[in-house]
Amino acid sequence: MVLNRLTLSFLITYSQKSLMSFIACLLITAFLCSLPMGIFVGMIMHNTDPRQHKSGNTGMSNVWRCCGPTAGVITLLGDSTKAIVALWMCSSLCESLFVLGFLCVFFHCYSIYLSGNGGKGVATASGVILYFSIESFLVAIVSWGLIRWRSKKASVASLGTIIIALLHTFFQYNELTFLIFGISILICIRHKDNILRLLSKEELHF
Repeated sequence: MVLNRLTLSFLITYSQKSLMSFIACLLITAFLCSLPMGIFVGMIMHNTDPRQHKSGNTGMSNVWRCCGPTAGVITLLGDSTKAIVALWMCSSLCESLFVLGFLCVFFHCYSIYLSGNGGKGVATASGVILYFSIESFLVAIVSWGLIRWRSKKASVASLGTIIIALLHTFFQYNELTFLIFGISILICIRHKDNILRLLSKEELHF
């Protein structure tokens, strides 16, 4: 009886600690990955808010259109790095890193600082993939570059890359498949308007 009580007490304590750790990681992910790097870069480098120009998006592609390639690349690095930093900070606190990887992209897309608005998720997704698998990251980057070069459209490159990344992880890193699938669905949702413009042949060039 005493042993059973001790076991139950341990399980309750462990569950409470696990829950608190996950909540802490959730807050870290939300506050870090919601940071609108494109707005920071645009305002600091060119006094330009990318939300007021072209597609109105805060991601790398629109910052590139509004503020040039240097600002676009810095935005890409910033959006990727914030996911890596968030996962690294949470790695010692929580075991649910795949869930947090999805949440990194989610909070980038639905930023708590922008009333639920945000980017399309591709750059942040690349940071998540890099954290878990360098090989999958390289496949994604090369795929994006080749598709972008052939199509001249960032949205086509993004949508094509998530399909390739999903297939690659399914055959090479099966444990990442559900994470990449979840991220892919989220990216497709965020690219809904791009898909409609592609179908009507009105999509913006990079």
